[in-house]
Amino acid sequence: SIVESNYKYNVAGWLQELARVVTSFKFSRGSNLHLVKTDIQVNGYLTARTRHFKILVIQYWSLIFFKVIITASMLIVGSFLLVNEQLNIGQFIAAEIVILIVMASVEKLIGNLDNVYDVLTSVEKLAKLTDNPTEVTGEYRDSSFRQGGMSIVVKDLCFGYEPSKLILENISFSIKPGEKLCITGESGSGKSTLLRVLTGSYQPYNGIISIDQVALTSHNLSALRSQTGVLLSMQDIFEGTLYENITMGNQDISTSSIFDIADKIGLRNFLESEKEGMGLVLDPFGKKLSRKIIQRILLLRALVHKSRLLLLEDPWLGLEHEYANKIKEYILKELKEVTVIVCTNEKEFARACDQQIHLADGKIQSIN
Repeated sequence: SIVESNYKYNVAGWLQELARVVTSFKFSRGSNLHLVKTDIQVNGYLTARTRHFKILVIQYWSLIFFKVIITASMLIVGSFLLVNEQLNIGQFIAAEIVILIVMASVEKLIGNLDNVYDVLTSVEKLAKLTDNPTEVTGEYRDSSFRQGGMSIVVKDLCFGYEPSKLILENISFSIKPGEKLCITGESGSGKSTLLRVLTGSYQPYNGIISIDQVALTSHNLSALRSQTGVLLSMQDIFEGTLYENITMGNQDISTSSIFDIADKIGLRNFLESEKEGMGLVLDPFGKKLSRKIIQRILLLRALVHKSRLLLLEDPWLGLEHEYANKIKEYILKELKEVTVIVCTNEKEFARACDQQIHLADGKIQSIN
C-alpha cells in the first residue's frame, strides 16, 4: 500500500513538473522522454496496485475458506453429538448462534483490513512531512524595535551544503549600521551562498554571525525578517494580485510609497497601464509577463518595506542603464540609515560602497 501510494504521488508530481516545463518538451527534437518517464511511474503504480489487490483477494478467499471450515465443523460435530444424545437441540442452536456471531466479527475485521492499510499508509505519508527538520529559530525580538541600520559581524564563517565540501571557508568581516557592502566574485565563488546564510535560512554553519550584537541563531527569524528586505535569484512571484505580490500582506505599505519606488525602478508605466491596476492577478511563475517586469516586481517587493537591512542579489540585472543608475543612486544616497549588502560585479557601484569584498572559491581574497 505504501509503495502504491509513493508511485501515485510520483505520477502526480511528474505531471505537475511536465506542466511547468511543457514548452521545453514541445521544442524537443522528437523526444518521447515525457512519455517514457510517465509510463515508468504509471507501470510502477499499476504493479503495486495489482500486488495490493492480490493480497485483498487472498484475504477474501481466506475468509470464505474460514467460514466453510467453521460451518462444516459445526454441523458435523453438532450432528454427531446430537445423534449420540450428548447435546440437545437447544444447546446446538445456542452454540450455532455464538459461532455465527464470532464468524460475523471475523468477517467484518477481514473485510475492513483494506481501510486499515489505507490509514496506516496515510499516517506514513504524513510522517514524511512532520518528521522533516524544522527551521531553528531563537527568541530575541528586540531588533524589531530598533531604529537605523543593523550592525553585522561575521567571524570565521564556514558553510557547506555537504559537511565534507565547504562552499564558504573562514569568512570574516564587519558592517556598521547604515554602511553599504558590495560582494564581488565570479560565478561559483560563494557570494550568493553568503547572502543566503545571512538570511538565517541556511543552517547549520560554523563560526559566528551576529546582528545587532546578538548571535543570528538567537534571533527570532520571523522578527528579524520583518526588518529585512531580500532579493534572491531563487525568488519568484506567486498566483495572486500585483498588490499582494508586492506587499506580501503588509498592510502598513502605502500606495504612494509603492509608486514612488516603482518610478525609480521603471515599473510605474506598467502599474499605470494595467486596467486592473494593483488588482491585476498574476499567474504562477510570471506567465505572460516578461522577465524584466518580474525582476522589477521582486525588487520593488524588497525595497518597499521599511527595512533596516537589505540583502540584494544583482538587483538591476537585465534592467535598462537608466533605471540601473536610479537604483544605485537610491541605495547609496536615499537609504543612508539602512544597512545594505549587494552581490554584484558592477565595479562602479562597488567603488561607491563603504566596503568591498571579493570572493574566490569560497574565500575572501580582498577587503577594501
